[in-house]
Amino acid sequence: MPNSQLPFIGDFVRIVCAISNKYFPPLSSPDQVEQDELIAEKMLQQNEKENELKMLVEEKGLARKKTIWRPIEDCEVQGFPRLSDEQLSELTLGVYPLRLSSSYMQEHTTGNCDIKVHVHEKSLISAKLQSRHTSSRRYMLWIRHSEDMVESWYCQ
Repeated sequence: MPNSQLPFIGDFVRIVCAISNKYFPPLSSPDQVEQDELIAEKMLQQNEKENELKMLVEEKGLARKKTIWRPIEDCEVQGFPRLSDEQLSELTLGVYPLRLSSSYMQEHTTGNCDIKVHVHEKSLISAKLQSRHTSSRRYMLWIRHSEDMVESWYCQ
């Protein structure tokens, strides 16, 4: 969106919401209100928390360090948790990101996308992958985990 359109973004949002309200089913049903409020509360709490993994990556310069990247197929990550659907839903704060992730992963696994992985230590891995939207954009991400959960993550 060009910067010249920014003053009108509120109008655009209202128009899109009006169209959505008119022609599509509600994003949330009345019996989900309590669950939606809990998710919103968690989002606000997450937003206020300091990302300690981000601080670690920046302090140790992990994004700039020489790293040996391996294709994900060749890398065995010991102790990385297998998460249930419920754990994934809690981690992503709802099912919507999970619905998106399935097609996103399909693009990455069936397409010409290479995901590279590096194991820093037993509980910290990083990955490098190409953006789904912009072919020239690559993301680096770090995940700190225990054997039963993802503890923190940071994407750059």
